[in-house]
Amino acid sequence: MPLTQAEQAALSILQLMESRRLLPKEAWGLCRMMTMTLRPTASLVINVDNILTARDAFAHKSIVGVDLEDCLDEPLWFLKGAQLERLRIHQRWVVAPRDIAMPLGSMRVRDLLYDSAIPQGGDTEWMSFVGTQLASVHRVIMRKCQVNFPELPADIKCLDIWFCTFYSPMSLRSCVASQESIKLSVTNLEYLLPYFSLCAKLRELTVVRVGIGSDGMGRDVVQPAVTWPASLTNLELGYGNEHIVDLRFTPLPQGLQTLCLWSLVRLPEGYFPQSLKEVQIALTGCRIPPSVLPASLHTLTLKASAQYKAGDPNPLATYPVGLKVLKFECDDFPHPIGPLPQGLEALILPAKYSRRLGVLPAWSNSLTVPERYPHPILTSAVISIYVR
Repeated sequence: MPLTQAEQAALSILQLMESRRLLPKEAWGLCRMMTMTLRPTASLVINVDNILTARDAFAHKSIVGVDLEDCLDEPLWFLKGAQLERLRIHQRWVVAPRDIAMPLGSMRVRDLLYDSAIPQGGDTEWMSFVGTQLASVHRVIMRKCQVNFPELPADIKCLDIWFCTFYSPMSLRSCVASQESIKLSVTNLEYLLPYFSLCAKLRELTVVRVGIGSDGMGRDVVQPAVTWPASLTNLELGYGNEHIVDLRFTPLPQGLQTLCLWSLVRLPEGYFPQSLKEVQIALTGCRIPPSVLPASLHTLTLKASAQYKAGDPNPLATYPVGLKVLKFECDDFPHPIGPLPQGLEALILPAKYSRRLGVLPAWSNSLTVPERYPHPILTSAVISIYVR
């Protein structure tokens, strides 16, 4: 966490006192330790023109993030022992692994980001080399890449893929046993489908705006039903119009707790599991039959991405009887809100909502209204009212 201005000033005073021997000798070692531990944190952007400056900055600051801009083959030995929250690599041309002058084996990285990697011929040997040689990696992120799918670091826990095109099959063989989170958006999906059920520790899965490709003759690939791992607790699902793929699903796992739905041609097969605690609606075109929701659902959320306007269908005709929290994160909602479940405890209205509410349920204890809500609040009990 970066130091505040006051903390930086206090540290500077201690450093000055120590350099002029104004502190007792017993405090010299403590002061040096505080200087190393509390020195300001920063991110570092490195390119071919600032290698020497970057080396000096790395020596005198606590660097938590490094961005490498087309410089993998430059002398980067000063990064030895680095412990980074993020390493971002933007490399537009092919680099041979033997030319990578970075002490990967001594570096620990939480998030490894390959950003806009579009090398000639789709060669990814350097990507595989970097990922597998780093001492440790928690998450791999690939964004706007057009490459052969690289070998992933062993035992990573999280994989995020956004706006990518791969010229070779995607594989999770090296990390299928450790995966806890997978997020896929605007990419091809078919090669990863068989892996989902094998990820025994997978808790969080996002599959949004994906395609399954064709067989090269214009015919869609036959897609097997998606089988979910029993460990799954958080699922985000859907796609946009440019990726019209009628994904097929097996019933959702019984331990699922949060389900976020975008517009879908078909909902997952069968009723939603009774374990669900929250359902989120992310787009206006997503309509959920009330009969599929568990009566004990705790929270229903209409997300900010669902920008409702006049004429849009009501996503839910009725609410689950056991609902406790109803949240409208969207700006407006063109339908009356109600009648509300009698056990509802908290209601957050849309930021621009102007329709009149009925009498709030007796159990309600929290209401969030727009800044200029024009109607009186009708309630039979004392509640807390907040303004958004």
